Amino acid sequence: MTYVDSSNVAFLIVDGYNLLGVSTGITDEGLERETVEKLYLGDTLRRKKLTGVSKAGMITQQGSFDDDAGSSHAVLQPGGSDRVLCYALAGNTIGSHFVGAVCDQVAYEPTLVSGDFTEANARYNINQHESGILLTTLQTITADGDTEASSVNNGAASNGGGVAYLQCTDLDLGGYTDLTVTIRHSADGVTWALLEAFADVAAIGGERIVVADDPINKYLAVDWTFNGAGAAPSATFVVGFYRNE
Repeated sequence: MTYVDSSNVAFLIVDGYNLLGVSTGITDEGLERETVEKLYLGDTLRRKKLTGVSKAGMITQQGSFDDDAGSSHAVLQPGGSDRVLCYALAGNTIGSHFVGAVCDQVAYEPTLVSGDFTEANARYNINQHESGILLTTLQTITADGDTEASSVNNGAASNGGGVAYLQCTDLDLGGYTDLTVTIRHSADGVTWALLEAFADVAAIGGERIVVADDPINKYLAVDWTFNGAGAAPSATFVVGFYRNE
């Protein structure tokens, strides 16, 4: 179980809404491998063995009540669909640690605390959970571009696929149809190829995609393109990646 407070979190985004300013801490139980105890013949001590089954934990988000548009009260109302949650540790920089999860929100608890602000806490059951690295910062872009010049070097190619997360927290297409965000990989940091593409972005929100390609080359970067025609577009988004190594 991990508890992180506001001083250690660069962002906390739920379905495209950054709740950093109204959240005070996160408790993240993650996914745990179940164990069974066995007493083997000839032994006097029971031994624990890992099973192939993962046990779902819970994420608890502590914070304050805020009824502004797009803030805690509006965003944290429980719904029936999976929620995409991401937070970053150790700074909003490329290569920093991030956590991504797909969760069922099971509770939203506004609570009046005597002599204090009104708390607004949320609890989520974890369906998917990955701990990886940021391929971009949480950044605002106004034109097509990429991070190839500041790509993430894994040291070697990897097998086993991976998982990618995208959170878009603000979007003004300026007449463009949508925004395409892709992950690219390279063996040498010079020649790049498409690894995986997110669904085209036409509204704020979050997405998790599974990358099945093998191998995933040594270097990873992100590319983005506004589609169609328009003027003065703007998008704020972040991409994180987990390698199954």
